[in-house]
Formats: sequence, C-alpha cells, structure tokens
Amino acid sequence: MAPSHYPKDLITPRFGNTTRCIPQAGRTRIQMREMAGRKLVVECTGEGVLFIEADADVRLQQFGDAIHPPFPGLEELLYDVPGSDGVVNCPLLLIQVYIFYLADVSSEQ
Repeated sequence: MAPSHYPKDLITPRFGNTTRCIPQAGRTRIQMREMAGRKLVVECTGEGVLFIEADADVRLQQFGDAIHPPFPGLEELLYDVPGSDGVVNCPLLLIQVYIFYLADVSSEQ
C-alpha cells in the first residue's frame, strides 16, 4: 500500500490514540467549588482533538508574498466551531489544514 500524502491520513491516527490521555483532547468546563466559587477546568471528556481538513478553491500565490492577517478571505478560511462562542465547552486544540491549488506550470520561457 502506497503512503498517503493527505494530511488527514497522516495526522488523525496519531491523535486517535491520545484521546483519553491528554488534556488537549478535553473541553473547558466551569466547576463549582464550595469555598471559592467557580473555577475554569479542563475536563477529559474523550471528545478528542478537533481536526478540520478542507480544499481551498484558491491558489496560495493569490494571497501575495506576505501572508499574515489581515488578508482578504481570512474569515472564509477559519472554521467557526459550533457552540464555542465563549471559553466554556470549547476544544483546547483545533488542527486546521487546507489544501491549496498549485500554480499553473508553463514550459514557455
């Protein structure tokens, strides 16, 4: 079987075994304490690290030489995690990978 060059095939198995072991696979929660009130904690929920892979319908060269925010289309590239408006119930680690189109290669000089 030939090795895969797709990010999902390379990254997902490595995180699959860590789901229950590392805090990054959990979610933030509010814990009520008797003496001090509320405390933000990481709960190891087993929900896993959030992984997003997408094809971008754009060539990387279209962003220009200096690729740093703000640049046109940034909002379309960033994934908005449902239910993560604030800090509570958010994933601690989100891996987002985009596959951009390659520039056209011409043999003319």
